[in-house]
Amino acid sequence: MEHNAYRRQWLAATSLALAVLVVGSLGVVLRGGTARTRGGDWLGFVPYANARLLCSGRVYGVGGEEIHWWSYVTRDEPARVAAFYRLVPPGPDGGGAQLKGPGPGETDLTVHPAAPRDYPSCDTTPTPSDRTVIVVSRLLRRLTDVPPGDFALHYEYRSGSLPPPGHFEYSIGIEPDGRGTMVMRPDYPSDRTPTWTEGFTITRDQLATVYRLLYESNLFVPRPPVGKTEAAPVGGDTEWMTVTAADATYDVADLVSAGQGAAADRIYRAVNELVPARVRESLLARRERYARDYRRP
Repeated sequence: MEHNAYRRQWLAATSLALAVLVVGSLGVVLRGGTARTRGGDWLGFVPYANARLLCSGRVYGVGGEEIHWWSYVTRDEPARVAAFYRLVPPGPDGGGAQLKGPGPGETDLTVHPAAPRDYPSCDTTPTPSDRTVIVVSRLLRRLTDVPPGDFALHYEYRSGSLPPPGHFEYSIGIEPDGRGTMVMRPDYPSDRTPTWTEGFTITRDQLATVYRLLYESNLFVPRPPVGKTEAAPVGGDTEWMTVTAADATYDVADLVSAGQGAAADRIYRAVNELVPARVRESLLARRERYARDYRRP
């Protein structure tokens, strides 16, 4: 179902009459699935300064589609907010100006006058001094326990902050067709640090097993925006992973923020186990040789 058609379903379901001005992918959009800021999760759009989160929600379509939305308010006038996003200002009688997000039209940002109310709402309403409501929304197909065709993942590991040559870094990437890559950096990134890459292939069953682990860990369950991303422990090992599924990007670190650190650990371990022993051993042997032959500059 087309995003615009489903948006009309969404507005009807929430008893809204939103007149949308489609402007296309203009303006200030950050590339990537999600941009974490202290203002919340703006789904890749640049957050508007001084806007505060009003509320959030989700609705479902007859085909299992979902729209997740977050609304923000600001005391700035709609014309000023629209100008920030390079949009034609919304009309005085309502109607939002729309900005399409990066990708195939799966994310939208709309700018509305705070009154009259023609945007998704909840029990929390704007104050009399609020002038503009910004709604960020994302269309998702409802995920099942069967991996979608675009399921892919990217894992990163950084060892602790040790003096060279004690520090090392590596990443693991898995594509939807099962092609995998492990990349090793035996030192802190610099123009002197080599990068070694080994390829491998995993089976559909292996890929499906990891997907089911993510699904059962509720990684794909929508969560409200977080205030800020937790800082990595100073000096300690760090690891993180992003997942692509049904045109959306998910961060395994969200499980840690939700108190599911053990689930995140199981996921990280499962992804590392996808790498064949020959690949791990080859890269670790190179790292050992690098450490043995290391000469301080």
